[in-house]
Amino acid sequence: VILISILTVILESMPELKGPSNMRAFAIVDTVCVAFFTFDFTIRLLICPKVLEFVQTPLNILDFLAIMPFYLELAVGSLLQGSALTALKVLRIFRIMRVMKLIRHSKRLILMGKVIKDCLSELTLLLIIWLMGVLTFGTVMYYIESERNNGFDSIL
Repeated sequence: VILISILTVILESMPELKGPSNMRAFAIVDTVCVAFFTFDFTIRLLICPKVLEFVQTPLNILDFLAIMPFYLELAVGSLLQGSALTALKVLRIFRIMRVMKLIRHSKRLILMGKVIKDCLSELTLLLIIWLMGVLTFGTVMYYIESERNNGFDSIL
């Protein structure tokens, strides 16, 4: 079901499949997948002995984030107009969190998650250094190409 859901998200983004009949089919498949994920999450929540620990587990948080946009869009999607509706559609990006559900079934991915957790400070430093390079070279390129009319109004 996880792979079907991921495949649906990918196919839904393809321009050649953006017809009304395809969108309806994608919506049906997405609804069935979310129903399955919701059932799975609810059952695990109901049978766990310690609910607070269950809610705080990273994989369970990811599971919740994977199903939350569907229900949020279902609850308030018809009430919103304009930019608020666009902001709600941005939340659909969280559907990609369904990929993270695969982590639960792979010991190697669980191990990789633990390694990342243990090396978080070093990875943060690496990210900061990388961002400094991107900002520096982005600024240089902006000023080099600033005389051309290329459609960019700012560095960011």
